[in-house]
Amino acid sequence: MSRPRGIADGMVRVSCVLASVVVLSSNAAAQDAADPAFEAPQTFGIDDYSTPVSPKPASLAPSAMYGVALFDLPETRLAPLDMQAVQAEDALRAAFDKVLRYGIGRDVDVREFNGAWFDVPGVGSIWAADIVAEGAIGQRVHFTDVDLPPGAELYVYALDLPERLVGPYEGRGIHGDAQVWSPSVFGQRVRIEYFEPLDRNDGVPAGLPFRVDRIQHLYLDPVRRQAEQKQGGNGFDPRGAGPCHNDVTCYPAWANTARACAGIGTINSDALYCSGQMLNAQNSDLTPYWLTANHCLSTQSAASNAEIYWLYQTSTCNGAPPSIAGVPQSAVCTLLSTGSASDYTLLMIEGAIPGGLSWAGWTSAAVPDGTASACIHHPSGDYKRISFATKSSNTGCGGANHVRMNWTDGPTEPGSSGSGAFRSDTQQLFGQLHCGPSACGNETNDDYGAFVSTYPNISSLLAGGSDDSLEPNDTCAAARAMTAGTSNGLVVKSTDEDWYRMSLNPGQQLTATLTFTHAFGDIDCQLYSACGGSIVASATSATNNETLSYTHGGGAAADYFLRVFLASDTRATYNMTLSTSGGGPVGNDACANATPIGNGTVNGSTSGMSNDGSAACGSSSSTPDVWYAYTATCTGTLSVNTCGSGYDTVVSVHGACPGTTGNQLACNDDCSGAGAPCGGLASCLTTSVVQGATYYIRVSGYNGATGSFTLTTSCSGSSAPANDNCANAAAVGDGTTAFSTVGATTDGPNEPNGCDFFSYTQIGNDIWFRYTASCGGDVTVDLCGSSYDTKIGVYSTTCPTSPNTVLACNDDFDCNGNGSTSDDGFVSRVTFPAVAGTQYLLRIGGYNGATGGGTMTISCASTGVPIAAFTATPNPAACNQTVTFNGGGSSHTNPNRQIVAWDWDLDGDGQFDDAVGAIVTRAYPLYGAYTIGLRVTDNGNPPLTDAESLVLNVSLGNLPPVANPGGPYNVAAQGNVTLSGAASSDPNAACGDSIVGYAWDLDNDGQFDDATGVTVNLTWSTMQALGIATLGPHTIRLRVIDEFNATGTASTTLTVVCGGAATGDLNGSGAVDGDDVQLFVAALVGGSTNPALVCPADFSGNSQIDTADVPGFVAALLGP
Repeated sequence: MSRPRGIADGMVRVSCVLASVVVLSSNAAAQDAADPAFEAPQTFGIDDYSTPVSPKPASLAPSAMYGVALFDLPETRLAPLDMQAVQAEDALRAAFDKVLRYGIGRDVDVREFNGAWFDVPGVGSIWAADIVAEGAIGQRVHFTDVDLPPGAELYVYALDLPERLVGPYEGRGIHGDAQVWSPSVFGQRVRIEYFEPLDRNDGVPAGLPFRVDRIQHLYLDPVRRQAEQKQGGNGFDPRGAGPCHNDVTCYPAWANTARACAGIGTINSDALYCSGQMLNAQNSDLTPYWLTANHCLSTQSAASNAEIYWLYQTSTCNGAPPSIAGVPQSAVCTLLSTGSASDYTLLMIEGAIPGGLSWAGWTSAAVPDGTASACIHHPSGDYKRISFATKSSNTGCGGANHVRMNWTDGPTEPGSSGSGAFRSDTQQLFGQLHCGPSACGNETNDDYGAFVSTYPNISSLLAGGSDDSLEPNDTCAAARAMTAGTSNGLVVKSTDEDWYRMSLNPGQQLTATLTFTHAFGDIDCQLYSACGGSIVASATSATNNETLSYTHGGGAAADYFLRVFLASDTRATYNMTLSTSGGGPVGNDACANATPIGNGTVNGSTSGMSNDGSAACGSSSSTPDVWYAYTATCTGTLSVNTCGSGYDTVVSVHGACPGTTGNQLACNDDCSGAGAPCGGLASCLTTSVVQGATYYIRVSGYNGATGSFTLTTSCSGSSAPANDNCANAAAVGDGTTAFSTVGATTDGPNEPNGCDFFSYTQIGNDIWFRYTASCGGDVTVDLCGSSYDTKIGVYSTTCPTSPNTVLACNDDFDCNGNGSTSDDGFVSRVTFPAVAGTQYLLRIGGYNGATGGGTMTISCASTGVPIAAFTATPNPAACNQTVTFNGGGSSHTNPNRQIVAWDWDLDGDGQFDDAVGAIVTRAYPLYGAYTIGLRVTDNGNPPLTDAESLVLNVSLGNLPPVANPGGPYNVAAQGNVTLSGAASSDPNAACGDSIVGYAWDLDNDGQFDDATGVTVNLTWSTMQALGIATLGPHTIRLRVIDEFNATGTASTTLTVVCGGAATGDLNGSGAVDGDDVQLFVAALVGGSTNPALVCPADFSGNSQIDTADVPGFVAALLGP
């Protein structure tokens, strides 16, 4: 029958936090697939490319940490399970749907009096207790009413594997709901240790802030069971994977994809065990997305009790698999999206994942029927296998939004559910297993949820892993400027570190505290004196928090840079609290240090600031304040407001520093009246300004109030530069030209793709120049020495009307080459390739709308390089097929130079000595992957070269091998016979293909599982075990496989005959008597083929008892 491929009653857990669960229609996918212009999104598989970090010392249980001997420890003991009853239940379950149960839930009641307290002098107390489940291979422990005081920690471990310590649990547990299921700990004796610090209730524990109410008694290790079976156990166990499966380790081409696949188990009313895989996001940021089947996991409660087993596979082909206790595990995930139409569930794994994994690629395109495919899975919860198939659209049990896999080598089983269907050519996933009838002995087909239907529901997720609102801050240069406060829900990735910048005054101390769940990823932090500078403080423990402190001892204010990064895992979340103490005012706390701004909006805070000025409104003469220097962009009216601020602000504008009521130009406390931009406690004002003049804006608070604010400035009037618009671009040539953007407006488009610096994608308040390239080469436009924070973009000759048309862009350039751009004034320089005589538009503006004056220096240097490029057609190719290599696509970046020579490396030896010319051909007589290289040379003086390579796969045209089992064979009863498949052949041997495997079906049951090898020494005892130790002919078959996994089969006969002289003594008594007469008659009438009965009476020598044997038997009976 067709059934879902999951396994009920699994034992393991991933505790998950519910996020938004999305269930959407698949109509969009069908519409897109029908659109011929639609290009389906896709990714390819990747390995973990994050930088490895040296492992830290393992955490210790409190007793080991403080050297406390836990003697005379009380225990709660559970009697052994009735394994006969358990096995009977499992056998009955397997007869219907092959569910695999790992463990049984058992109630316990472990409270304070079931353990013992141990004193840790001067530190605190340890409570410990043992739970013994006799006969268990492991346990999972459920804690309830968890409410630990600050500093207290709870741990679980098995005495058999103390190094696999689970914990610490703190507060109200991982989810804050006072409920904790521990991951699996392997051993029949599990120890619980609880540490409580000394500073609670004067060092006297007030009682145990939790209890244990249930365990999972784990009684089955399928990997260990299979290992025992491979070493000669008691025959085939119907609860294990069938004998027809392929060990994935035997297929090294699939090794990378296999490392993305794993098993996942959950505890529900019944436990489930399924398969699944990590998926690569389109930005390849190593976000641990996990895809499995909806019928395996579709609710948060099921997901929260799941655990993923990684690298559950053999290390060598058909080698011994590892024990379930020894493989890495990940716990805790977030349910992102699920749907029943295409039977999918997408999770985010929150628990730390081990290194060395892979992320599977996928395609959202419809896959053609007949496409060669594969599935990597855990049949019956066993170690990892691989099955091969071709894809079909003729679905069965799955129905719409599904595809079918027609198996060609290996099926699936319960436990394979959720495993991916992968194209064999690209190893891209296009579905996950839902249901189907296949099994060993019935290698037919199964239905998979179609990824083309799933993708519209998860496309936004697969674009890239989510991040926090403080991005982009992936590098020190892009460090996010911070003030004191707490930021929650921050995200750090192994490929995306977080950087923060804090300004400290002399004597001021910075304290940074990160809080997170260590089991979800080990987060560390370091404080740098500058970008590329020295580390002045760090925090790299292996706990649930990190704290560092540093006091700035310099004579002036300075910026420090906090790096937050992962020491393990690829993605984790954290909260960060930054605080400062001591020292003097920071940054623009003084008018003399006013921050330059232009038109636009800036955010700031007056918290922790001092007073450096006064104004005539808002009683703010002693209120903390901050200052901004505004250079007027027009002659007219300056408008200032703090709309959207978080406290009762006061704003004033001054003509000079220090800012006083004497040089105050305007002041406002609360914005109100007709035409006001906002109301409430925000401030707004207007004042007359003159273009190019600098004015000082003071932001303070009413009557001492402080907080965060938003400051917006704008200037209305006239005096825009003549080249303010692109249509009026000023002509410019090589050399130095003075310019000013004061009064300019923004005329050009937003450039989010090519001009995104520090989250600002515009080139604000821009002016335009038109430049004609004086050479074919590199043009450099240099704004070093300018007076403000510049930004520059380069465009083609036509004024841009839409975004993302910029050819080159730059914000900040290190003019003096000392590794910093701040001491250069954040000015710009850009270099771009140009064609001689071609016009280019130069757009000069400012970061965040800044304006000012400067100089622009343009130079052109004739440069260029050749670029090698070529194709191989066809690729892949057949053995001895002519392949054409075309290097005509090679080019040169300098239009004044040409490529004059093409030299080829066609044999992969690294020497370009096999052919010359733009187009060459060669045929390859042997199968294999060949690295082809092309080196091109230009006509420069000296000449320049470039090389490129690709891999040519000679793999087409393979014919299956021809099996020849030899024979027919004759063997005498009680004798041995040698079978030989040496006459088998491979029609592609001349192309380097060969037979790599021989498998024999000796009992004619359709399974090639009775012997392997070119020759087989078949003994009489083996023939008896196979049921072929009877007289007469028996059909035997041989299957051979070549290097391309193509197979050929053939059969022959093995005839068992009588080998010795007939005696008539059928019962072996030593005499021919009446008893032998009865046996002779029975064998004669019944047509027996039993050699023990037939051969003693085979006087005619035809290996059967018939009437021709009667005379001989009578003579023996009446003989002397």
